[in-house]
Amino acid sequence: MKRLLWMALVVVIVPAEAVVVAGIGGIPGLYNTGVDDNGNPLSAWSVEQHYVMSGPHPAIVPDLAYWNLDDTWYPPAENARWIAYQSYDAGLGGYYTYTLTFDLTGFDISDLVISGQWASDNVGTVYLNGNPTGITNASASPTEMTFESLWDLEIHDGFLPQVNTLMFQVSQPHGPNGLLVQNLVPEPATMALLALGGMMLRRRKSR
Repeated sequence: MKRLLWMALVVVIVPAEAVVVAGIGGIPGLYNTGVDDNGNPLSAWSVEQHYVMSGPHPAIVPDLAYWNLDDTWYPPAENARWIAYQSYDAGLGGYYTYTLTFDLTGFDISDLVISGQWASDNVGTVYLNGNPTGITNASASPTEMTFESLWDLEIHDGFLPQVNTLMFQVSQPHGPNGLLVQNLVPEPATMALLALGGMMLRRRKSR
């Protein structure tokens, strides 16, 4: 007699409101600049989806060739894009802020490091949860503009076990104002993690 094999199919229905879009490293809200929820670069003139810019308008992904900045602003990697104020010449001067909100609920923040690279136009300063991280590109010399080079980003502490804010405050007296966050690599990492681009988490090295 042939044995009959039965397969049970279990269907789990998840309410739409319970679905959380995760960012890089599985952390909700953690993204490079200028990408969609899947980490794919946005097209020129698209509205930035994750970094909230101060002011009456959201940040956009500018067309660097149209603004004649493709030979001055550092070329973005494949997994990121520059984001900027909607107007080439803001005309207001002062400071502009770009704020990213991400959720570390369920993560071990005692062992957490966020690292990567960034650039800004002009001088930028980085804050975590409203507190200065000590990270700035203000040390740039007149021959090394803040938007022509990449700067290291490495944050070891100050995280909250819940929602966090990472803020880039960019000074611009006139002309274009922009931010680029890209090319972050986890250490140590599995081979699977090495395939991921953008902002990631890595274990802190033992001292």
